[in-house]
Amino acid sequence: MISAKLFPEDLDVQGMSLITGFHGIGSTGFLALNHLINTLKPERIGVFETDYLSPISSINSGKIVTPFELYKKDNLAFLRVAVPPLQGNELIFLRKVCEIILEKNFKELILLGGLDAQLKKDDSNFRYVKTSSYELPASLVDSTPLEDERIIIGPVAQMLNFMEVRNFPTLGLLPFATSIRLDPRAASEAINILSKMFDINIEVDSLLEQAVELENDQPNLIENVKSNPSNIYS
Repeated sequence: MISAKLFPEDLDVQGMSLITGFHGIGSTGFLALNHLINTLKPERIGVFETDYLSPISSINSGKIVTPFELYKKDNLAFLRVAVPPLQGNELIFLRKVCEIILEKNFKELILLGGLDAQLKKDDSNFRYVKTSSYELPASLVDSTPLEDERIIIGPVAQMLNFMEVRNFPTLGLLPFATSIRLDPRAASEAINILSKMFDINIEVDSLLEQAVELENDQPNLIENVKSNPSNIYS
């Protein structure tokens, strides 16, 4: 049984860079992806249909927005995962998405996630992790990779594992983020990294304004959380 399918089936995305992000720590990847789509105004070019589609739909500018949609702007493609597939079926769905990425001959895959800010020990605002076949662009050669023995969980980990085995160039960008609420500031960091990588100009002021509002509303929330940092990123 086909667990996921991309429509239209004859969609031509060969040689394009695909960017996607997920709900995780700070909802960093999802917030960044949403901002990219809202700011760049890419064209919707495809829709994923799956046996495990969550029964959710919404409206934007009078049009139905489905949970899994593909957008295009110049040589960049964006996969928006509005809601996860039905619980327990994430692995099957993401495996099929990765297979479709390979079949469609995308150039590379960029995954946006977050990592717990409590683990931050230097001045860097993010870490990166990549598959063996991915070659770092000039803008990232001086950046800090994910430390040894750290563990990634969730969709980013699943897709990295799948693409490593299949020798497909894939990069994970993981800004430090708070684990207790939405973190637009971390999302803005992800977008700044992408702006340098692909030489595009994307405003992040609106995300920073949202971050300030959240921080002012709950100024002591982070300090009052009693938790011990682990070695797990997600």
